[in-house]
Amino acid sequence: LSLCALAVSDERPVSTQSTWGSRTGLIFLLHHVVHPRAGVCFVSVVSGQINSTGYPDDFIWGTATASYQVEGAFDTDGRGPSIWDVFARIPGKVFNMDNGDEADDFYHRFHEDIQLMVELGIDSFRLSLSWSRIIPKGRGEINQKGIDFYNELIDELIANDITPFVTLYHWDLPHQLQVEYGGWLDRERIIRDYLEYARVVFENFGDRVKFFLTFNEPNVFIGQGYGSGQMAPGLMKDEANFIIPATLVLARASAVDLYRREFHRNSRVKSVSP
Repeated sequence: LSLCALAVSDERPVSTQSTWGSRTGLIFLLHHVVHPRAGVCFVSVVSGQINSTGYPDDFIWGTATASYQVEGAFDTDGRGPSIWDVFARIPGKVFNMDNGDEADDFYHRFHEDIQLMVELGIDSFRLSLSWSRIIPKGRGEINQKGIDFYNELIDELIANDITPFVTLYHWDLPHQLQVEYGGWLDRERIIRDYLEYARVVFENFGDRVKFFLTFNEPNVFIGQGYGSGQMAPGLMKDEANFIIPATLVLARASAVDLYRREFHRNSRVKSVSP
Protein backbone atom coordinates (compact mmCIF):
# COMPACT_ATOMS: atom_id res chain seq x y z
CA LEU A 1 0.00 0.00 0.00
CA SER A 2 1.19 3.49 -0.78
CA LEU A 3 0.62 6.97 0.55
CA CYS A 4 -0.07 10.08 -1.46
CA ALA A 5 0.16 13.46 0.30
CA LEU A 6 -1.35 16.56 -1.25
CA ALA A 7 0.81 19.63 -1.62
CA VAL A 8 -0.25 23.25 -1.62
CA SER A 9 0.17 25.38 -4.74
CA ASP A 10 3.91 25.89 -4.26
CA GLU A 11 4.19 22.06 -4.21
CA ARG A 12 5.71 21.75 -0.75
CA PRO A 13 4.38 18.57 0.87
CA VAL A 14 1.87 18.96 3.65
CA SER A 15 2.81 16.89 6.69
CA THR A 16 0.54 13.93 7.34
CA GLN A 17 0.49 15.13 10.95
CA SER A 18 -1.07 18.47 10.05
CA THR A 19 -4.61 17.37 10.90
CA TRP A 20 -3.69 16.88 14.58
CA GLY A 21 -5.26 19.62 16.70
CA SER A 22 -5.31 22.28 14.01
CA ARG A 23 -7.60 23.65 11.34
CA THR A 24 -5.65 24.42 8.20
CA GLY A 25 -8.72 24.66 5.97
CA LEU A 26 -7.99 21.47 4.07
CA ILE A 27 -7.43 17.82 4.91
CA PHE A 28 -4.49 16.39 3.07
CA LEU A 29 -3.78 12.74 3.29
CA LEU A 30 -4.57 10.40 0.42
CA HIS A 31 -4.37 7.04 2.11
CA HIS A 32 -4.16 3.59 0.55
CA VAL A 33 -6.24 4.19 -2.59
CA VAL A 34 -3.65 5.13 -5.19
CA HIS A 35 -2.81 4.41 -8.79
CA PRO A 36 -0.77 1.19 -9.00
CA ARG A 37 1.97 3.03 -10.87
CA ALA A 38 1.94 6.14 -8.70
CA GLY A 39 3.84 4.84 -5.68
CA VAL A 40 4.63 7.50 -3.10
CA CYS A 41 3.81 10.81 -4.70
CA PHE A 42 2.99 14.45 -4.16
CA VAL A 43 -0.05 15.91 -5.90
CA SER A 44 -0.39 19.59 -6.60
CA VAL A 45 -3.54 21.60 -6.04
CA VAL A 46 -4.32 23.98 -8.90
CA SER A 47 -6.79 26.79 -8.27
CA GLY A 48 -8.29 24.98 -5.30
CA GLN A 49 -8.79 21.74 -7.24
CA ILE A 50 -6.75 18.56 -7.46
CA ASN A 51 -4.77 18.35 -10.68
CA SER A 52 -5.73 14.84 -11.81
CA THR A 53 -3.99 14.97 -15.16
CA GLY A 54 -2.55 11.59 -16.04
CA TYR A 55 -4.77 9.59 -13.70
CA PRO A 56 -7.56 7.28 -14.95
CA ASP A 57 -11.15 8.49 -14.75
CA ASP A 58 -12.05 5.90 -12.11
CA PHE A 59 -9.17 6.85 -9.80
CA ILE A 60 -10.51 7.58 -6.30
CA TRP A 61 -9.24 10.74 -4.63
CA GLY A 62 -9.69 10.70 -0.88
CA THR A 63 -8.82 12.20 2.46
CA ALA A 64 -8.53 10.52 5.85
CA THR A 65 -9.02 11.49 9.49
CA ALA A 66 -9.24 9.81 12.90
CA SER A 67 -12.10 10.48 15.29
CA TYR A 68 -10.01 11.51 18.29
CA GLN A 69 -7.75 13.71 16.20
CA VAL A 70 -10.54 15.78 14.64
CA GLU A 71 -13.94 15.44 16.28
CA GLY A 72 -13.47 17.22 19.60
CA ALA A 73 -16.69 17.35 21.66
CA PHE A 74 -15.05 14.86 24.02
CA ASP A 75 -17.84 14.96 26.62
CA THR A 76 -20.71 16.13 24.42
CA ASP A 77 -24.01 14.33 23.80
CA GLY A 78 -23.23 11.26 25.86
CA ARG A 79 -19.80 10.32 24.56
CA GLY A 80 -17.77 8.28 27.05
CA PRO A 81 -14.01 8.67 27.62
CA SER A 82 -11.52 6.77 25.49
CA ILE A 83 -8.03 5.68 26.47
CA TRP A 84 -6.67 8.71 24.62
CA ASP A 85 -8.78 11.13 26.66
CA VAL A 86 -7.14 9.71 29.77
CA PHE A 87 -3.62 9.25 28.39
CA ALA A 88 -3.38 12.83 27.04
CA ARG A 89 -3.96 14.15 30.57
CA ILE A 90 -0.99 12.34 32.06
CA PRO A 91 1.85 14.89 32.49
CA GLY A 92 4.74 14.26 30.15
CA LYS A 93 2.92 11.91 27.79
CA VAL A 94 1.82 14.42 25.13
CA PHE A 95 3.75 17.52 24.10
CA ASN A 96 2.40 20.67 25.71
CA MET A 97 -0.37 18.58 27.34
CA ASP A 98 -2.34 18.87 24.10
CA ASN A 99 -5.46 16.75 23.83
CA GLY A 100 -8.47 16.05 21.64
CA ASP A 101 -11.05 17.84 23.77
CA GLU A 102 -11.74 20.29 20.94
CA ALA A 103 -9.27 19.21 18.24
CA ASP A 104 -10.56 20.43 14.84
CA ASP A 105 -14.12 20.67 16.22
CA PHE A 106 -15.25 18.42 13.39
CA TYR A 107 -18.23 17.33 15.49
CA HIS A 108 -19.74 20.82 15.14
CA ARG A 109 -18.15 21.92 11.85
CA PHE A 110 -18.31 18.88 9.59
CA HIS A 111 -20.76 20.58 7.24
CA GLU A 112 -18.25 23.25 6.30
CA ASP A 113 -15.41 20.74 6.26
CA ILE A 114 -17.30 18.65 3.73
CA GLN A 115 -17.71 21.73 1.56
CA LEU A 116 -13.93 22.14 1.65
CA MET A 117 -13.67 18.59 0.33
CA VAL A 118 -16.14 19.44 -2.42
CA GLU A 119 -14.10 22.49 -3.40
CA LEU A 120 -10.98 20.34 -3.48
CA GLY A 121 -12.61 17.76 -5.72
CA ILE A 122 -12.48 14.87 -3.25
CA ASP A 123 -14.31 11.64 -4.19
CA SER A 124 -14.02 9.76 -0.88
CA PHE A 125 -13.50 10.32 2.82
CA ARG A 126 -12.00 7.75 5.17
CA LEU A 127 -13.28 8.51 8.65
CA SER A 128 -13.06 6.54 11.86
CA LEU A 129 -15.83 6.10 14.38
CA SER A 130 -15.45 6.86 18.05
CA TRP A 131 -16.43 3.61 19.75
CA SER A 132 -17.12 5.45 23.00
CA ARG A 133 -19.36 7.97 21.23
CA ILE A 134 -21.53 5.10 20.01
CA ILE A 135 -21.27 2.83 23.07
CA PRO A 136 -19.95 5.03 25.91
CA LYS A 137 -18.79 2.19 28.17
CA GLY A 138 -17.62 -0.03 25.33
CA ARG A 139 -20.55 -2.42 25.55
CA GLY A 140 -24.15 -2.32 26.65
CA GLU A 141 -26.16 0.87 26.31
CA ILE A 142 -26.03 2.56 22.90
CA ASN A 143 -25.78 6.34 22.70
CA GLN A 144 -28.41 7.38 20.16
CA LYS A 145 -26.96 10.86 19.83
CA GLY A 146 -23.70 9.33 18.69
CA ILE A 147 -25.55 7.25 16.11
CA ASP A 148 -27.40 10.38 14.97
CA PHE A 149 -24.14 12.27 14.50
CA TYR A 150 -22.59 9.64 12.28
CA ASN A 151 -25.84 9.19 10.34
CA GLU A 152 -25.93 12.90 9.60
CA LEU A 153 -22.26 12.90 8.63
CA ILE A 154 -22.64 9.91 6.30
CA ASP A 155 -25.76 11.37 4.69
CA GLU A 156 -24.02 14.70 4.14
CA LEU A 157 -21.05 13.01 2.48
CA ILE A 158 -23.25 11.00 0.15
CA ALA A 159 -25.35 14.06 -0.69
CA ASN A 160 -22.14 15.72 -1.86
CA ASP A 161 -21.05 12.70 -3.94
CA ILE A 162 -18.31 11.74 -1.48
CA THR A 163 -18.03 8.03 -0.74
CA PRO A 164 -17.56 7.24 2.96
CA PHE A 165 -14.90 4.69 3.91
CA VAL A 166 -15.51 3.86 7.57
CA THR A 167 -12.83 2.61 9.97
CA LEU A 168 -14.20 0.85 13.03
CA TYR A 169 -11.12 1.28 15.20
CA HIS A 170 -8.44 3.97 15.09
CA TRP A 171 -6.75 3.51 18.48
CA ASP A 172 -9.41 5.07 20.75
CA LEU A 173 -10.62 2.16 22.87
CA PRO A 174 -13.35 3.02 25.39
CA HIS A 175 -11.55 3.67 28.66
CA GLN A 176 -13.99 1.50 30.60
CA LEU A 177 -12.82 -1.63 28.78
CA GLN A 178 -9.18 -0.85 29.49
CA VAL A 179 -9.86 -0.40 33.18
CA GLU A 180 -12.15 -3.38 33.49
CA TYR A 181 -10.01 -6.07 31.88
CA GLY A 182 -6.97 -4.59 30.14
CA GLY A 183 -8.48 -3.94 26.73
CA TRP A 184 -6.75 -5.78 23.92
CA LEU A 185 -4.80 -7.95 26.34
CA ASP A 186 -7.92 -9.95 27.23
CA ARG A 187 -8.68 -11.87 24.05
CA GLU A 188 -12.03 -13.38 24.90
CA ARG A 189 -13.71 -10.31 26.32
CA ILE A 190 -12.35 -7.74 23.85
CA ILE A 191 -13.39 -9.82 20.84
CA ARG A 192 -16.86 -10.18 22.35
CA ASP A 193 -17.17 -6.43 22.87
CA TYR A 194 -15.61 -5.49 19.53
CA LEU A 195 -18.05 -7.77 17.76
CA GLU A 196 -20.99 -6.21 19.60
CA TYR A 197 -19.74 -2.77 18.56
CA ALA A 198 -19.26 -3.91 14.95
CA ARG A 199 -22.81 -5.21 14.85
CA VAL A 200 -24.17 -1.85 16.01
CA VAL A 201 -22.12 -0.10 13.30
CA PHE A 202 -23.24 -2.45 10.53
CA GLU A 203 -26.88 -2.27 11.60
CA ASN A 204 -26.97 1.53 11.68
CA PHE A 205 -24.70 2.51 8.80
CA GLY A 206 -24.36 -0.54 6.57
CA ASP A 207 -27.30 0.41 4.37
CA ARG A 208 -25.26 3.35 3.00
CA VAL A 209 -21.62 2.58 3.81
CA LYS A 210 -20.17 0.05 1.37
CA PHE A 211 -16.55 0.15 2.52
CA PHE A 212 -15.56 -0.76 6.07
CA LEU A 213 -12.07 -1.05 7.52
CA THR A 214 -11.60 -3.05 10.70
CA PHE A 215 -8.40 -1.60 12.24
CA ASN A 216 -6.10 1.29 11.46
CA GLU A 217 -2.35 0.67 11.83
CA PRO A 218 -2.55 -2.03 14.51
CA ASN A 219 1.24 -2.34 14.51
CA VAL A 220 1.41 1.22 15.88
CA PHE A 221 -1.13 0.97 18.68
CA ILE A 222 0.19 -2.44 19.72
CA GLY A 223 3.87 -1.52 19.76
CA GLN A 224 3.56 1.98 21.15
CA GLY A 225 0.40 1.60 23.22
CA TYR A 226 1.09 -1.70 24.92
CA GLY A 227 4.82 -2.22 24.31
CA SER A 228 6.81 1.00 24.66
CA GLY A 229 4.11 2.97 26.48
CA GLN A 230 4.50 5.98 24.18
CA MET A 231 0.84 6.00 23.18
CA ALA A 232 -2.46 5.21 24.88
CA PRO A 233 -3.00 3.32 27.07
CA GLY A 234 0.69 3.77 27.96
CA LEU A 235 1.53 0.21 28.99
CA MET A 236 4.89 -1.54 28.75
CA LYS A 237 4.25 -5.26 28.47
CA ASP A 238 6.61 -7.54 26.57
CA GLU A 239 3.88 -10.08 25.97
CA ALA A 240 1.70 -7.56 24.13
CA ASN A 241 3.55 -8.05 20.84
CA PHE A 242 2.64 -11.73 20.96
CA ILE A 243 -0.85 -11.65 22.42
CA ILE A 244 -2.52 -8.69 20.71
CA PRO A 245 -1.70 -9.38 17.03
CA ALA A 246 -3.42 -12.76 17.24
CA THR A 247 -6.33 -11.16 19.09
CA LEU A 248 -6.75 -8.59 16.32
CA VAL A 249 -6.68 -11.24 13.61
CA LEU A 250 -9.46 -13.12 15.39
CA ALA A 251 -11.45 -9.93 16.06
CA ARG A 252 -11.18 -8.90 12.44
CA ALA A 253 -12.17 -12.34 11.20
CA SER A 254 -15.18 -12.34 13.51
CA ALA A 255 -16.31 -8.91 12.30
CA VAL A 256 -15.83 -9.80 8.63
CA ASP A 257 -17.71 -13.07 9.09
CA LEU A 258 -20.58 -11.23 10.81
CA TYR A 259 -20.75 -8.64 8.04
CA ARG A 260 -20.72 -11.18 5.24
CA ARG A 261 -23.21 -13.56 6.85
CA GLU A 262 -25.78 -11.06 8.09
CA PHE A 263 -25.32 -7.87 6.10
CA HIS A 264 -23.54 -8.13 2.73
CA ARG A 265 -22.29 -11.30 1.13
CA ASN A 266 -20.28 -9.47 -1.55
CA SER A 267 -18.41 -7.13 0.74
CA ARG A 268 -15.17 -5.22 0.98
CA VAL A 269 -13.85 -5.25 4.52
CA LYS A 270 -10.15 -4.55 4.98
CA SER A 271 -7.53 -4.04 7.66
CA VAL A 272 -5.29 -1.02 7.13
CA SER A 273 -1.53 -1.55 7.54
CA PRO A 274 -1.71 -4.85 9.44
